[in-house]
Amino acid sequence: MLSIFTKKKISDQTLANVFVNGVLRLSKEGFSDIADLLNNDLELISNPRVDQNEYLNFSLIVFTGNIALIPDQFNALEQMRFLDLVYAKFAQAIGLSKHELKQQKNKISSLFKTLNHPSKNTQYAMSKALFHMYDLYGYQEDYFKNLKVANPVALKKINDIIPHFLWDWDATFKRYKPVFK
Repeated sequence: MLSIFTKKKISDQTLANVFVNGVLRLSKEGFSDIADLLNNDLELISNPRVDQNEYLNFSLIVFTGNIALIPDQFNALEQMRFLDLVYAKFAQAIGLSKHELKQQKNKISSLFKTLNHPSKNTQYAMSKALFHMYDLYGYQEDYFKNLKVANPVALKKINDIIPHFLWDWDATFKRYKPVFK
């Protein structure tokens, strides 16, 4: 009877698998909604024709955003172990080496900082990076196109969807107790 009140123990390997598979599935399946929003957004003056199958950049944005939130969840040793597992598994899943994935992640993290300075809000950084990586500036009114900034109304619509792509660590920790080896 007491077992219903205890958390299920989960190994760091299994947690990394769940995290990576969840982020990949979420970004792949969710990108059709993102592409639909971008292609049919009334704030863009022409259709950018974002292909629903071009989700790799979006997956990297989602991965980078979620990686940025990991330090708040684990102590330093657990974080190092977990990140090492996550990088290896995610890199293998998308066909990159771990080193190449880290380089891509660092580029996107740098883009987050550049586009979102001085704010450190990951959600907003992800929205701005999405706008930038899919080069949507040219599909806006001349005012925003010439400034090379996202139309605030279009960006707000993206901001409203992005939280659905952030890992829910509270729900994970309510259900599981990670065991690091």
